[in-house]
Amino acid sequence: MTFSDSTPKASAQAIGLHWLIEELGLDVISPAVRSEVVRGARKTRIADGSVLEQYPLSYAPKELFGNLRFAMRYEPIDLNVLAAFFAKVDSKELEAWIKGEPIGRYPRRAWYLYEWLTGATLDVPEVPPTDNVLLLDPALHITATGVRIRRQRIIDNLLGNRDYCPMIRRTDRLNAAMQQQLAEEAKAIVEGVDPTLLARAVHYLFTKETKSSFAIEGEVPTTDRTLRFVAALGRADHFDTSDKQAFVELQNSIVDPRYAQKDWRSIQNYVGQTSSKYTEIVHFICPKPEDVTSLMNGWMRMVARIEDGAVDPICAATMTGFGFVFIHPFEDGNGRIHRFLIHHSLAKLKFAPQGILFPVSAAMLRDPKAYDAALNAFSGKIMPRIEYEMDDQQRLTVLNKTDTLYRYYDATPQVEYLYEAVAETIRKDLREEIEFLEVFDKTMLAVQKIVDMPNVRSSLLVRLILQNHGTLSGKKRRQFAELSDEEVTRIEEAIRATNAAAEINEDLASDDLEQFLNEREAKQNDFKTAEEIIAQGAAEEWQRLKDLTRTVTTGKAVDGNPFAWTPYHASDQDFLQLNNVAASFSDRGKRNGIPQTCRIRFDRHASSAQGVFLEDKSPIPSEAWSLEPRTDGNKVVWWVSELGKSFTSPELASQVAIRLVKHYEAYEQASRL
Repeated sequence: MTFSDSTPKASAQAIGLHWLIEELGLDVISPAVRSEVVRGARKTRIADGSVLEQYPLSYAPKELFGNLRFAMRYEPIDLNVLAAFFAKVDSKELEAWIKGEPIGRYPRRAWYLYEWLTGATLDVPEVPPTDNVLLLDPALHITATGVRIRRQRIIDNLLGNRDYCPMIRRTDRLNAAMQQQLAEEAKAIVEGVDPTLLARAVHYLFTKETKSSFAIEGEVPTTDRTLRFVAALGRADHFDTSDKQAFVELQNSIVDPRYAQKDWRSIQNYVGQTSSKYTEIVHFICPKPEDVTSLMNGWMRMVARIEDGAVDPICAATMTGFGFVFIHPFEDGNGRIHRFLIHHSLAKLKFAPQGILFPVSAAMLRDPKAYDAALNAFSGKIMPRIEYEMDDQQRLTVLNKTDTLYRYYDATPQVEYLYEAVAETIRKDLREEIEFLEVFDKTMLAVQKIVDMPNVRSSLLVRLILQNHGTLSGKKRRQFAELSDEEVTRIEEAIRATNAAAEINEDLASDDLEQFLNEREAKQNDFKTAEEIIAQGAAEEWQRLKDLTRTVTTGKAVDGNPFAWTPYHASDQDFLQLNNVAASFSDRGKRNGIPQTCRIRFDRHASSAQGVFLEDKSPIPSEAWSLEPRTDGNKVVWWVSELGKSFTSPELASQVAIRLVKHYEAYEQASRL
């Protein structure tokens, strides 16, 4: 169900880009953000990756260029829609609108994008000296380093170029992911680790990434192909993404020699599966072969632009890696190169510690549904707009023009996915491998003190005992006939003691006494059901969240404006104020001891002693987070539906404060317009 399906037509009217699409009958992918005017207050609704922005009737724009102005001011830029719109609009009418506001920032944005997308020049004189305007609003988009354009006095901060330019929207989910400081977390994990042990961990991670990447394609690589791919990963940061020959050589090194290519593909490629009736079910159609060279040239220039250091590394890795696989320039090997390029970006932009690789393919392999969903977020949108036919030899021919579907698309879902995959590899694969090797080495040392065995034999013995939870099985015991029963018993006890000590040290690694005691209590109460945990702890955790929010902001200020907790009477008694904006905590009472409909609302501060929120008069949209108490083990955590993830109370308290600062910045900027 879409928002347009669920909103009563009589009470809502599309504005901005959606108005242009409906008015002109544009055959395009609907933008993720839909704007409407309604009778009532300013609201934002988020569902399944789509955003509905509802504005009071006073925002309603007039006619064609009023809606274009609204889109340039309030909505994320959608190049696919604008390319279709500019192909239909009367250029003379567009010129007249721009000339009517020669230094207007929103007409200048539209003017620049018209000439950028069409290659045509409008009959409009150069803008006289005035302030330069950012083409993309950084509050709505991930942007690149800006390039000043004298003609329109515009700063072009697009991520790409006319031949290839995906867009990334700033969503709450993405903003929260970017606040995690994953690079610092990875650095902290490897700091202080013995260099020899780290080298072994790195070797394992490189091999794991290689095998996982091939496994995703349903292949088991030969030893030779494994070694070649591991070697390529080791040089990923030096790979030249502007050199076609480098791609050809990489493709040749990882595919069966019979399918090695010397150039980009010259046939129409697609991804599908054969049904029981021997017909092809098509899941994804790649760009037409005649479009590949242009797309790859544009892709290469985009990569050069985003690798200048100004773009978030995981955003850059997404556009580089997923962009490549969407173009599918080879007949075979595209998926493995796509994942190789993710490592290239993370290494070149120094997100990963020197010499370290995060086995992202392992995370993809563990959760193939999430990986497929990220791919389908792109393919599912473009497939309905591709007309094709297939002959009896299963050769596919695309019948319509499709290049813009691959040139200009919304890469936000893929970025959100990759952030989660990278976080998992850091917290699971990297951390677990280092911790395992540390315990394994201590265990080996303990064994050697009992019996001075050859390393190969002792290593095998330790692995067998660890795999069997601290004992050597009777069947495996026969492999070590040279050891006495007493020696085996002492070795088993030493291994169990070493692992128990490791578990104690893991507990002591936390310097937070409250966290330690909570975890201890949780371990002692494993028999509790999720319902019991929520019933007993949700109310207390709700109050704790508010107390933590107050604590983390006490004594802090932004631009000289202090955070203030409930500084005056308001309808919602618990709220955090920062100058002209506030985060308000509310619920609808308790049922069976559980607080109902917990929400955190970001809006203008109360403008009167009665605490009435005057959101209609706010220059920025309000925002609400819906909180649902859930369990993580024996802890109560908060699922925030709008962000699509769970937070502990300390984590969420920090996110509330950060989000309030973002609203403060947006309010200040909007107030100056």
